[in-house]
Amino acid sequence: MDKSNPGSRGVLQTWVKPAAIIAIVFGIGFALPLLTKNVVTKQTGVAPSPVPTEAVVMTGPGYKFNPEVLEVSVGKSGTASVLLKTGKNKIEAFDFVLSYDEELVNVVSIKTSALFPTYPIVEYGNGTIKVSGTVGVADPVSVSETVFLIEFKGVSSGEAEMNIDMDESTIAAQGKNVLEGSNTLKIKVTGK
Repeated sequence: MDKSNPGSRGVLQTWVKPAAIIAIVFGIGFALPLLTKNVVTKQTGVAPSPVPTEAVVMTGPGYKFNPEVLEVSVGKSGTASVLLKTGKNKIEAFDFVLSYDEELVNVVSIKTSALFPTYPIVEYGNGTIKVSGTVGVADPVSVSETVFLIEFKGVSSGEAEMNIDMDESTIAAQGKNVLEGSNTLKIKVTGK
């Protein structure tokens, strides 16, 4: 090999540096999601979880409250998880709207999972909960996991059944609403 002529470098020398760069970029692209998953989960407070039992399995795209009956005492808190099941559909976004009785319970907090990279709406108060999540049309997902938790606090004794607002709630797949339904969340508040 003639060192005075830069065009005479060997094939190995010509491709080693680009090959090393490609290997590093590929390695980072593969490892980054694995390394950051727990970091994102710790920041949001909710780890995505698979559907735990047959009791929470739905037949079509929809939302599922777990537990189906939440019992709390006046002045105490309890948490209901909201699972999103898309079936075979790959979705780009969801909108969840639920009304609740403020004379019975207050919403203390809503904790989202790391499943969706963007939650443009997380609102509660005045008897309404609104949560939206999006992954975008370029990266649709098929899920059957907890997407957020709702912490309720008992205000006064009584019971109420809560259903999502089917007119305002959606599960978007290829620009269409594929939401088929939801189970009912029953809240029982005991005490004075």
